[in-house]
Amino acid sequence: TFRELREAFRLQKEGRDAEALAKFDRILKQDPDMIDAWDVRSKLLFRMGRISDSIASAKEALRRSPSSTHLAIDLANALLIAGETDDAQRHAELALKSDPSRAHEILARIALLRGDLARAESEARMAVSAAGETNAALYTLARVEQKNGRPDEVIQLTGDLLTRLAKTGGRPLRGLHALRGDAFARIDNLAEAERAFREELRLFPGDPEAYRGLIVLLASQGRTDEARQTIRAFAAASPNKQTYEVIAQTLEVLGDREGARYWRGR
Repeated sequence: TFRELREAFRLQKEGRDAEALAKFDRILKQDPDMIDAWDVRSKLLFRMGRISDSIASAKEALRRSPSSTHLAIDLANALLIAGETDDAQRHAELALKSDPSRAHEILARIALLRGDLARAESEARMAVSAAGETNAALYTLARVEQKNGRPDEVIQLTGDLLTRLAKTGGRPLRGLHALRGDAFARIDNLAEAERAFREELRLFPGDPEAYRGLIVLLASQGRTDEARQTIRAFAAASPNKQTYEVIAQTLEVLGDREGARYWRGR
């Protein structure tokens, strides 16, 4: 079993998710009480985009070991992404003592999704001040401040987070530069806004929020040809229904109803 586990973890580390998953399934068939295997299996499934299967695996781990509250955090995150906010809240609250930063950060996102900005801000600030990893908490607090209409706060928070990530070699956070671009646009610092949107697209090609922001920014400056080129680049990067809907909505904001009808037809 030890050799099988070692091999499964090696495959997971190499990103060979399907092979690793098959290994963990065999291990759990022989020893279903191996909690760590259920936990890692859940993370693998989540990474593969199989959210409902990931939730089922995490729930099985927690059922077999109810005292392992650290398992509740990943489960709460998966439940939130699946839209099951009530269940996500219950599981995040289980981990408030064992992992306060991540628990409060998830509770902040739940409140943000529900439109409860006061609760979202309170939870995000508790997450930032708690012990442990707080990068996600800072990002969520910046999103809350965006909703609160405080662009200067967003710029300060995202700047601090970018500095921290640069110092620690942390992975880029999807949406961080787009959020920063939106804040710069709101204070009419258009050059910095454009730089931020383009950096988001460099790191995450096809990101809809970055494209939306950049298209509006270019059009608002009368750079119509560049805005059209950006729309075509967006459609080429992510040729799907969601992309065309975002383009249509953006053109409606710009007053181009004919263009919006064209992209809805696509």
